[in-house]
Amino acid sequence: SDKYLKVRGFGDAHAKLLSYLTDRAGTEVSAAALRILTGDAVHTERRARELRDLGFELQARHTGGSDIYTLCGTVPDFGKGAAILVARNIGSDKTITDTEREHLLGTMGQIQ
Repeated sequence: SDKYLKVRGFGDAHAKLLSYLTDRAGTEVSAAALRILTGDAVHTERRARELRDLGFELQARHTGGSDIYTLCGTVPDFGKGAAILVARNIGSDKTITDTEREHLLGTMGQIQ
């Protein structure tokens, strides 16, 4: 169903992070810099990691007492990202039964 193909839960903060990281692709960026960019000390790092759900390869590591992120490329793997988003949408659909949900998720595995 088309309702599972919509990208939900991504907003301005994600766009700011992606823009900043894209400009610095291949370069280490501190989590502190990302928090300053969004003005949100609580959710920024989760939002950065969620870019993976769109198919971006974002590496994270901890060094010297802080977290560092590196965007490995500016072109997302649309197949990987789409699969994650569709699975998330199916999983959160309250209008279907658990059996229907399991069937749909199982069908996805056959498509990939």
